[in-house]
Amino acid sequence: MDRLIAQYTVPVGSGDTAPATGTPGQATGGNPATNTPATRMPAYAWNAIQEELMAVLAAGGIVADRTNNAQVVAAIRRLVQTKTVLVDVGSANAYSAVNTPPLTALPSSGFVQVLSIANANTGASTYAPDGLAAKPILGMGLAALQSGELSAKGIATLLYVVASNVNSGNGAWILIECTGGAQQISAATASTHAVQFSQVASALGAVNARAYTAAASSFTLTADRVVAATSLAGGIAYATSGFSKVINLTVSGAGGMDTGSAPALGYVAIYAIYNPTTTTWALLATNATSTAAPEVYAGANMPSGYTASCLVSVWGTTSTANQFRAGLQRGRHIAFPPATVLSSTTPQASYTALSISSAVPPNAIQVFGNANPQSSAASTLLVHIAGDGGGTDDNYIVATSSATGSVGNGSVWRALLSVAQTIYYSWTNTGGSPQFSMSVVGYIF
Repeated sequence: MDRLIAQYTVPVGSGDTAPATGTPGQATGGNPATNTPATRMPAYAWNAIQEELMAVLAAGGIVADRTNNAQVVAAIRRLVQTKTVLVDVGSANAYSAVNTPPLTALPSSGFVQVLSIANANTGASTYAPDGLAAKPILGMGLAALQSGELSAKGIATLLYVVASNVNSGNGAWILIECTGGAQQISAATASTHAVQFSQVASALGAVNARAYTAAASSFTLTADRVVAATSLAGGIAYATSGFSKVINLTVSGAGGMDTGSAPALGYVAIYAIYNPTTTTWALLATNATSTAAPEVYAGANMPSGYTASCLVSVWGTTSTANQFRAGLQRGRHIAFPPATVLSSTTPQASYTALSISSAVPPNAIQVFGNANPQSSAASTLLVHIAGDGGGTDDNYIVATSSATGSVGNGSVWRALLSVAQTIYYSWTNTGGSPQFSMSVVGYIF
């Protein structure tokens, strides 16, 4: 090996040329019994070994030193630490690169490719080295890429994995990291795990929402902070502070009804909605008279470009077209002038269901009201108002008088609802002609 041996002052000769023909094989010590001669190493073979080793030193940045017999292993260690960065020659979401020498088949699990990304991804992506079959690029959570995980001019590390739980066993490239790109992780399941962005959406909704209006077609809703999400499960969340937007029932789209007109003597759910492309926030109302509105808008009429939402209010409407009922909101508590839900002269000895749909929406979970039992003569009136027919969250009201004549006692009550828009009440009277009325003054949704 002339260039290596030369370090030991042995003269250097001209290298022989390897033959153009012949089949490479293995050396042998020979076998006299079969008249097989021992292998004689020709000069070109020694030169080939020498140049291969010198190439390892050069690639590792090692200068040949005849006093150091550990240079090859040092070069190999340095090469292991250095990855070849391939140039991405594909397009956004369909990445490709050329290896030297090129791959002739997809590798086995554990093969790594490092790419200089030309175009950021906008969704699910694939990688196809050297014109081989394209395989999906998955994140560390083993899910398809969404957008922004591969950044333009970023350096991406891809690990090829063939396993039954990865792309149904058909092989996939796992994105270990990309400089400047978002990192996908598995959902956190323990206290010290990193959480996915979607898992932070537990704070979905408005913090300290505030609104006030007389009977009108529009009002302004403000909040200290709003968090909207693309969905409750696995969605992307967006947050803003100092929220203040107008909702107007006479218009359609962002800032108004999602479709059609507001219901008369009904309810509208109001959502804070977000457009991530324009970073724009707005309010959107939808009919919520018949069914409870979900925490994230589930209708088919989200304005173009808006992808995230959160429920911030559920408000009643008047008999006048496209008009809100007068009211006041603080947090998720909405109050309004008393709305009578019962006026009766017939006592009820046991709990009786009473619909209060004229006063509260299907979203109401707790209701507040006034009770006014009366009688024309000396009497004791006993009233119960509860959240179910078994007396859960019961309000016990007593009105008495020892004198002949009209008696009464107005009392405030509140009840958690076990059935949407329904409370349960009973009342008894001991003398005179009784009358019992109830009104609702507010609810929490």
